[in-house]
Amino acid sequence: MIEGLRLLAWWQEAISRGLLGDKANCDGCMKSLSEDQRQLAKCGYAPPLTDSRAPFADAWHGLGYSGPKPTVCPGYSTSLPETIEIARARLHWSKGSLREFCGGQPTDALMLGIEICEGAINECQSWCMANREKK
Repeated sequence: MIEGLRLLAWWQEAISRGLLGDKANCDGCMKSLSEDQRQLAKCGYAPPLTDSRAPFADAWHGLGYSGPKPTVCPGYSTSLPETIEIARARLHWSKGSLREFCGGQPTDALMLGIEICEGAINECQSWCMANREKK
């Protein structure tokens, strides 16, 4: 889930720039790629490789992302319910209404998740300003 929070802004930016094609969402990816191809991309819905190809498996980490190397495809980790819930909570936090969203005091885990998500969004936005999309 932490991995998904770190990658969410980058994954969304890659989608908005049209860089992912069918891989932009899990359904499209599963329809267009074989299980072998998805295993090489570290798909969370495919069993991990355990044979001689395992060292060559690599999850997407494109654009300007410079954080830890993903252990699973960002399409999977960014769509986890926990990742989505924290991203939603961050939106409410940014508007000053986190307590209303949580129905009371937010947990320490939620606050940490929001901080991770916010940091990643800031890093991605900064990179985007320096690397504007050419149209």
